[in-house]
Amino acid sequence: MTRRIGLDLDHTIIDYALPLAAALEREGVAVAPGTGGVTSKQEAKRALLDRDGDEGWQRAQGWIYSAGIELAEAFPGVHEFLVRCAVAGDEVHIVSHKTEHGHFDASRRSLRSRCCRWFRSRTPRPVCRGMRVRRCRTSGSGRGAGAAAPRIPQRTG
Repeated sequence: MTRRIGLDLDHTIIDYALPLAAALEREGVAVAPGTGGVTSKQEAKRALLDRDGDEGWQRAQGWIYSAGIELAEAFPGVHEFLVRCAVAGDEVHIVSHKTEHGHFDASRRSLRSRCCRWFRSRTPRPVCRGMRVRRCRTSGSGRGAGAAAPRIPQRTG
């Protein structure tokens, strides 16, 4: 029997610690000494909200989830899990609540296409081979459909 597994992309598959720290540095916000520049989403959000309000945090998110995603890594064990699922014939659906564009991103970079490119460039070939991309609808803010969701192919043979 095929299992269907849903995984959230942001902060579950993708570790944004490095892009968060880089965003704080870009904004001139000090990162706690001894952390190597790595910070949590909550720490980054609080620092930017305290200094620049909601608009400052949303502007930083536009960079973090678009250009900054190139600095991100997958959390440990994600790739191994996806390969095991593919071998077992499980259907894995990657979901995200991303809007198409950052709210205060003047460049209008597509957050969805960036995350799909990131996922494909960092996912082992056996998992990506034959992968289809489809849209998935999510509930929540009502600001649009979720990100394109890569589907892990079922085992063949």
